[in-house]
Amino acid sequence: TIVFLLACSVYLFYLIKHIQNNRWLLLNVSLPFLVLFLIYLKSGGSGVQSIEVLVLGYYLLLSISIFTKNVFIKSIGIVMPLLSRYSFLFWLPIYFYNLLRSNLKIFLLVSVIVTSIVLLFFVIPFVLPNPEILLKMNANYITSTVEEWNGQSWQAPSDRPFQLFQGIGFASWFYEFGTGSLVNRIELTKTFLFAMSAIAMLFMILFYKKIRATIDKDLFSLLTLKLMLTIFYALIMIPYDYLNWVPLILSIVILSRINYSYKT
Repeated sequence: TIVFLLACSVYLFYLIKHIQNNRWLLLNVSLPFLVLFLIYLKSGGSGVQSIEVLVLGYYLLLSISIFTKNVFIKSIGIVMPLLSRYSFLFWLPIYFYNLLRSNLKIFLLVSVIVTSIVLLFFVIPFVLPNPEILLKMNANYITSTVEEWNGQSWQAPSDRPFQLFQGIGFASWFYEFGTGSLVNRIELTKTFLFAMSAIAMLFMILFYKKIRATIDKDLFSLLTLKLMLTIFYALIMIPYDYLNWVPLILSIVILSRINYSYKT
């Protein structure tokens, strides 16, 4: 929650700088807190038990960093969610392609800074001493996924897995209509997730070539971030409800950009 509030403070500074109409300013300032209040109101258990509020802060900072020319802020905006989870990896090629097309210097500097931070804080201290950690991470995720697909301990053996059938995501389709063992169906879901994310990534890169003269490049990056995360979380193997909070926080920043040119 502290990181989220810090991100909201940065967001407030950003809004004051860019929105001149007081009513729009007040609306945009209040939206992150409204989202947080509704999260705790409707999903208090998930909000307290998960670290997703922290991740919301990361993505709020990432969304703001897209619109700055400061290469260090841009880099930090990428690194924080990158070191927390991999769900936006398929968006990064879109973002860096956008940077490359618009400003080669910024592209190179951000690439170097991000790579250096990842090497310094992840690869060197964790991966190099124990390269098997990456394989173990994947194996552990598959194990936890199998446990969720088997259903909760309080469910009857004949009940459908609780986490898959809450009306969120398409994992239940693969559970119902996939063939083979649970592991086979999980692997099928994972393959489909990666394939659709890769297709969407390539499509958006090609699509940008067609519309780059009609849309702000930074807004395009933010919109595609929401799109790629929406696709990823819709197809993820365990569709926890709190994962969908992230695209919601992005919509708040998108709204602020719509209000960007609003004058008193």
